[in-house]
Amino acid sequence: MSKTTMFLLAGFAFASAATAEKPHNPPALFKKLLDCRAIADSAERLACYDQSVGALEEAEKKKDVVVVDRKEIQETKKTLFGFTLPKIGLFTGDKEDDKQEINEIQSTVESARMVKGGYWSLKLANDA
Repeated sequence: MSKTTMFLLAGFAFASAATAEKPHNPPALFKKLLDCRAIADSAERLACYDQSVGALEEAEKKKDVVVVDRKEIQETKKTLFGFTLPKIGLFTGDKEDDKQEINEIQSTVESARMVKGGYWSLKLANDA
């Protein structure tokens, strides 16, 4: 195994260990939006919502915050089948179907070729 490969594997292992125990905290912009609910005065609450939504929208435009739905996450999980990813909280959640690890997929092999070391590289349909 090359030094570069060893370095990358060590880096992923360290990243996984470092983030595994980190509790999930929503981004500050999202938390600020949720905090608006606690404001009793309706005019102040509306102003808080307007300001927070504007800040969240601006952050999304600058790609500081990315919003994805469950379907998009599941599709991404399928394309990453076979890869071990650091536990960053992006692909996991509290719901039971989020905790289930994908250990099998159904697809069609589009191409296969032998690569260095006698291993095989398979390209599946839909770039999986």
